[in-house]
Amino acid sequence: MMNKSVIKDDMEQVLQIEQACSSDNHEVIMSLINSAGSFDLKKELFLKIIESYENRSLFPVAYLLLFIKWLTQNNDYKTAMEYINQCRETGVAEERLSEIIFENVIKPEEAFYRAKFHENIQLLQKQNILFSKQEFDFDQIKKQVFIIENLQPDIPDNSLKKFDKEKRPLLIDIINIRFINNLLNENYIYLVYNDLHLFYYMLLFEDLSGIGQYIKQKRLIFFVGKEENLLVDFFLNLSTIPPDFCFGLSLNEKYTEIIRKIVRKRLGKLQSNLIELDDLYKDYDCRYYRELFAKGPSDIKIMLITSEKTEINQFIARNWFEAFLGLEYQAKLLIENEPYEHISNYDVYDSMNEFKPDIVFHINFTSNDIFKDECETRKNILWITRYRDSAGASLRDAAPGYEYNNTFVLPIYYKWEEQLKRIGFPENRILTTSDGVNTNVFKSKEKVNNQHVCDIVSVNNAVGSLSFRLDFYLGNIKNEIVHEAISEVVDELKGKIDDEKIIFIRPDYNSILDMMKEKLLTHGLYLNDEFHKSLMNLFDHIYDSLCRGRIMEWIIDSGITSNIKLWGKGWSNIKKFRKNHMGVARHGDELSSIYRSSKISISDNPWPVHERNFEVFASGGFPLIRYSKWPEIEKLHKITNYFRENEEVVLFYSKDDLLDKIQYYLDNPDERERVAENGRQIVIDHFSHIAIAGKTMDFIKNYYMNN
Repeated sequence: MMNKSVIKDDMEQVLQIEQACSSDNHEVIMSLINSAGSFDLKKELFLKIIESYENRSLFPVAYLLLFIKWLTQNNDYKTAMEYINQCRETGVAEERLSEIIFENVIKPEEAFYRAKFHENIQLLQKQNILFSKQEFDFDQIKKQVFIIENLQPDIPDNSLKKFDKEKRPLLIDIINIRFINNLLNENYIYLVYNDLHLFYYMLLFEDLSGIGQYIKQKRLIFFVGKEENLLVDFFLNLSTIPPDFCFGLSLNEKYTEIIRKIVRKRLGKLQSNLIELDDLYKDYDCRYYRELFAKGPSDIKIMLITSEKTEINQFIARNWFEAFLGLEYQAKLLIENEPYEHISNYDVYDSMNEFKPDIVFHINFTSNDIFKDECETRKNILWITRYRDSAGASLRDAAPGYEYNNTFVLPIYYKWEEQLKRIGFPENRILTTSDGVNTNVFKSKEKVNNQHVCDIVSVNNAVGSLSFRLDFYLGNIKNEIVHEAISEVVDELKGKIDDEKIIFIRPDYNSILDMMKEKLLTHGLYLNDEFHKSLMNLFDHIYDSLCRGRIMEWIIDSGITSNIKLWGKGWSNIKKFRKNHMGVARHGDELSSIYRSSKISISDNPWPVHERNFEVFASGGFPLIRYSKWPEIEKLHKITNYFRENEEVVLFYSKDDLLDKIQYYLDNPDERERVAENGRQIVIDHFSHIAIAGKTMDFIKNYYMNN
C-alpha cells in the first residue's frame, strides 16, 4: 500500500519506478531515487522496488543494502532493522550488513565509539567476569556489528515476578540493561551471548555504568560465544553455583539441556568423590592418628575451609593457614576467591580427594554439616571446628559430631564450652582459645600513616549497625503484638544505659524478658526456647552497641581532645559522631596502621581476651580496655590473668576513670609507650597466630598420645 504521505505530484515517479523495475533498468531506477525530493517519497520508491522484485520471486540484494544504508543515514533504525533481518534470513553475508552499519552509524563518531568499546571491555576483563574464546578488537567491528537501536523488544516488568530471589538465572542474548539491573537488585545472574553481535551491541550502544556497581561486585558473569565448553568448564569448578533456570527470547531449550548436563556431571563427580573418600578414610582411627602425630608436623596434611563471605572469617582462615605452614605442617586453604564462588560440599569433597588431608579445619561447621549421610569419612577423619561467631553459635543445639572420636571443637568463648559440655561433648576434645594475631601483618613500625594519626581511635561496626540490626530483626516479626512487645523491651534497655554502672555490669535480660512474657501471655502467646535465645542474642548486640556509643559520647563531650577518629560502618548515621567518622577500615595492613598511628585505641569490647586487643598491641598501639564485671568474664576471661595491670595492660572501670586515664596517657607518652611495648611482647610470645596454632596442635596430639 502506498504511503499516504506521498502527494499526487509524486505519483508519476512511483509509476515510473515500477516500469523501470519491470524492465530492470538500473540507470532509471537510480536516477529516480536520487531525484526524490522528500524522505517519504524516497522511502516509498525503495519499498516499490522491493515489492516489484519480490512479486517476481526475486530478492533485490543490491537495492536492499542501498535502502538499509540510506535508512541508517537518516536514523530510521526501526525500518533498517526490519530489512537487515530479511537479508539475514535470505543468506546475505552478515559482513556486508555490518559494514553498512559501521560506515553510517559508527564511523562518523569513531573516536567516541572506540573509547566506549575499550572502556567497557576493559571493565569486564579487569573484574574477571568475561569468559570467551573470542578476541575483542574494535577494528573487527565492521565485520560483527549490524545491531542497532530497537533491536530487542522491551521485557515486561511483570516478567520479574517469575524470578525467585533464591534462584540464579542464566539470561540468553538479553541486552535490555534496565531488565538486567532490576534482576541484579535481587540476585547474581549469568549472561550468555550466543549471538556475538548482541554482545558488540552492548559494548557500543548500551551504558554499562548503570550496572557498574554490580560489575565491581561481580554479581554478573558474561559468557560470549556459541562454545558449550565455556559454561561446562566454568560450572564444573565445584565452587561455582550453577544457574537454576534459563530465560531468553530464544534458545531456552538448548541452554536448559546444557545446564542439566552440567548438573549431572557435578552429581556424578560428587558420588565418585564420596566413594573414593570413604575408601581412603576407612582406617583412620585413634591408632592411626597416634602414629601420625608421633612422626611430626611435616608428615601431617591440614586442609582449612571457610565458606563465610565475611572478610574477617576469611582473614582468620588465612591466619591459621599461615600459622600451620610456619609450624611446618603441609596445609591447603579452601576459600572463596571470587564473590560468585561458594565453598559447597561438592567443592570440599573434590579438594579432599585431591589433597587427601589428615585433618580438616573448618570455621563454624562440623563434619555433620558437610557429610549429610553417615559415612566412613564423616566418622573417622580428624575434624576441627573453629567455633567463633553467630554462625557457629547455632551449633550449640545441633548435633556437632561429638560421637566421633576424632572431632574437636575450638570455641572462642568459655560460655560456649560450657554449653557444649552440657549437650555431651567430651571435655578433652574442647579447647577454648582466641584466634591469635598474625604478627606478620599486625606489627610495630617506626613510620606512621599521617592519614591515620590521632589521639583517640575506635574501630567497630556495632554502634552504626544498631538501627539496621534492630530493623532487620523486627522486619521478620509478622505478629504486631510481638513486634510491639520487643520494641518496648528495647526501649527499656536503652533507658538502662543512662545508668553508668550498666556500661560495666551486664544488665539482667531475664527480668526484662519476664515483662515481655507477661504481656504476651495476656494475648495467649508463649515465648518458646528458640525465640528466647534469639532475643537474648539480639539484646546482647543492642547492649553492646549502646555501651560503645555511650563511651564515645563521654570522650567527645569531655573536650579532652578533638583529634578523634572513628572507623567502621554506620558511625555517620549518628549526628554526634558524623564529623569523626573516617569510613570502613580494611582488616589487615590498613587496620594495623590505624592502631599504630593512634595514641590510644578505645577497646570497648565486653570480652577483653579478644584478638582485637592483641592486634592493637602487636601493631605497637596502646589499647585502653573496658573492664566488664560479668561473672563469666571474672571467672574465665579476665585479661589480668595474662597481663599485669598498669605494666602490660591498662583497664578503665568507670566514666571518670576512663577520662582520667585518657588525659594521663596523652600527657605521658613515655609511660604509654612502655606499657604498649610490654603488652606487645606478651602477645608475640603467647597470643600470636603461630603460638595459638602450636598450642592447639599440642592439645590434639596429647589427646591421642594419652588415649
